Amino acid sequence: MAHRDGYHAGDIVMLRSGGPLMTVEEAEADGEIHCSYFVEGHLEHATFREEALMKPFQSQPVEEDQE
Repeated sequence: MAHRDGYHAGDIVMLRSGGPLMTVEEAEADGEIHCSYFVEGHLEHATFREEALMKPFQSQPVEEDQE
């Protein structure tokens, strides 16, 4: 399920205050974003409010050559 701000399962996010890169597992309509991430090789899970997260990078669509 996609959230209104565009979070989707599989997106890479991080806390606005810093920290590890995390993978969105689920984005709920109430603004809770469920994430998974690794800390010292151990898989962790946590839920954050959407306001606490940001997308550190976004992929750009590939433009086709117009000949």
